[in-house]
Amino acid sequence: MPGGLSTKLAIRLWNLLELIEEGIKLSDIPERLGITRRVLSEDIKKLRNLGIEVKYSKASGCYKASWPENIVNLKFSPQEFFFIYYCLKNLADEDPNLKQVSSKLELKLSDESEPVYDCGPAYGISNNITEEISDLLRTLSLAVTKKLKVVFFYRNLNGNSDIRIVHPYKLIHTPVSWYLAAYCEERKAFRNFKLARISQLKTLSDHFRKKPFSLKEHLGDAFWLQHNPAKSDNPHKIEILFTGEAAESIKEYKFHKSQTFNVTPDGTLVRWELSYLGEFASWLLQWLGSFIIIEDNDLKKIIEYKIRKGYENLNIKNKS
Repeated sequence: MPGGLSTKLAIRLWNLLELIEEGIKLSDIPERLGITRRVLSEDIKKLRNLGIEVKYSKASGCYKASWPENIVNLKFSPQEFFFIYYCLKNLADEDPNLKQVSSKLELKLSDESEPVYDCGPAYGISNNITEEISDLLRTLSLAVTKKLKVVFFYRNLNGNSDIRIVHPYKLIHTPVSWYLAAYCEERKAFRNFKLARISQLKTLSDHFRKKPFSLKEHLGDAFWLQHNPAKSDNPHKIEILFTGEAAESIKEYKFHKSQTFNVTPDGTLVRWELSYLGEFASWLLQWLGSFIIIEDNDLKKIIEYKIRKGYENLNIKNKS
């Protein structure tokens, strides 16, 4: 078969990628796959030959893999996409006519192919936006696609504005806001800019040279947009018991990649692992009265504080 193509090998490589994604340590992978350390080394080379970036971290003792994975638009499962990608990559080596098709598929399914990323869990991108935000989206989408620098005034939480020149990489939609992920020339780092705080946006004629950027690493384990790198190796282990109608509704959506659930006599017990709780706590409050926090204690404190402050503000308003 061309390029050493075989179903058995494809399945083994796919299983290897899954173990890497789970964060299984290098020392445990051979036993999990039923292969030798030498075969594992050869399989890692095969993945790299396919164009999949595989790196080893001494600190964690694990591999990390970066490969085209934005599969939503074409409705492929991750496994289906990997088999297509694997086969086409190998066949393209034998048939020059397939090289262009291979390149298009890789671009279409990579997280660099589209200017917009929707991280709003299961809800989809809303059309309920202002005309101003709509104009920003059109301008920034073009700038992302053409790799053009943009300049704008950005208002911080104190109400002050300053000028930013940035390299736009991705427009990110959450259920509550739109953001721009961009490299900021002033801060010399990637930042998220809320579109509602951007004004006087102008596209510059200067093209920027793309820096290494992984949307997956940029978002980390965020529920929507924010994560805490200091807690990534020891995230909050959340357990919520949903009751009543919420127990049924919660099963209809996959709100986060770490989400698992069990149906119990009392309702639906859902688990998440997150390094940052702010966004999750705000989302959870919509189910108020229909959930019980089993774990964790930090989340309990945040929810208790939000409820208490809301009650205090309600009393202040009623007295006035």
